[in-house]
Amino acid sequence: MTVHQQQQLVTVAATADLSGVASRFKVVTIGGTICSAALCKQAAGILWHGAEIGQGASVVREGITKMLAGAAVATVGYPLAVANSGFAALVVSGGYAFGRARETCSSGDLVAVEVDFTNLTYFAVDV
Repeated sequence: MTVHQQQQLVTVAATADLSGVASRFKVVTIGGTICSAALCKQAAGILWHGAEIGQGASVVREGITKMLAGAAVATVGYPLAVANSGFAALVVSGGYAFGRARETCSSGDLVAVEVDFTNLTYFAVDV
């Protein structure tokens, strides 16, 4: 199923090897590495076309695309955050959301998402 629509792509210089299949559809940093939860404020977007060190990698900065889920998503539209190793996970209070899930999924699935890395949103739950 094709889910790619209205994408804004940017090029990021790879400082790690992003050419392998294991890197594709994960969040990468503006510094050209796979993103972790600790580096979420440096997220550039979702890796679309990989690159070897020193080359330009294509990254989806904004739009509708797919990415790898690092946890199950049971609610369509729930905000997503960066998990370790560049996977998507449900955002928790105090985290930063980059988009929303367009479908439910299990951990490890390739899931359709709407993303906007131009405006990371601080997520707080009212208690």
